[in-house]
Amino acid sequence: MPKRDAEHEAGSAPKRDAEHEAESAQPAREWSPGRELYLSASLMCADPLRIGEEIRQLEDAGVDGLHIDIMDGHFVPNLALSLDLAAKVRRVTRLRIDIHLMVDDPENYIARLIGEHPHAIAFHLQPHVQAERLKATLQNHGVKTGLALTSLAEVDRIAAVAPDYVLCMSVPPGFAGQPFDEDVYPLVEAIHGRYPELPIWVDGAINEHRAQRLGLCGATGFVLGTSGLFRADRSYAESMATFTREVG
Repeated sequence: MPKRDAEHEAGSAPKRDAEHEAESAQPAREWSPGRELYLSASLMCADPLRIGEEIRQLEDAGVDGLHIDIMDGHFVPNLALSLDLAAKVRRVTRLRIDIHLMVDDPENYIARLIGEHPHAIAFHLQPHVQAERLKATLQNHGVKTGLALTSLAEVDRIAAVAPDYVLCMSVPPGFAGQPFDEDVYPLVEAIHGRYPELPIWVDGAINEHRAQRLGLCGATGFVLGTSGLFRADRSYAESMATFTREVG
């Protein structure tokens, strides 16, 4: 991937252990000109009791955006961040906000979110979802349309939606801290092979070693949670320095 801005280049990476060396070892591959690396911090993994301070630290660390997971307890058996929180986050930061909707009725949620001027909103395509109408609504408000995918069987849905980006899940939707699913590698490769200009973001158990390999498969962005950013052994700034050195 091309180098990011100079302000994101500082720092050095810690030594990799043997397991991570094996995981990230892949043949060299040329990158397409102009591709950008997008690193978004998952607020689901931040401390909810000090969210304002967390956002300031993430800004200082150099993240590109803030990722907000919104669930309804039906599409996935969990509740995460709220519409109210999304509104409050917008008022305290100028960072881009990207939202992942894990809900039965994305149209209702999008109608309530677009006024907060998010950068992007991704949803899961379901039989009752009017994708064209959702995309038109998002476009009319300057919001990028994202399509969330969980498996190779869903790749054909891209043609039906024609999204601005895809969000590939490398863990089952619904909970933080789940094991990484290796099936995301062929998923990203398949999408990049068919749609080489389509931005591909990956969400779930992403560390810098997995991100390196996913980048070779065609990924251009990553949602960072407990595996790569919100870690006890290093600060947010140290994590971002590691990612920009190792991946970007």
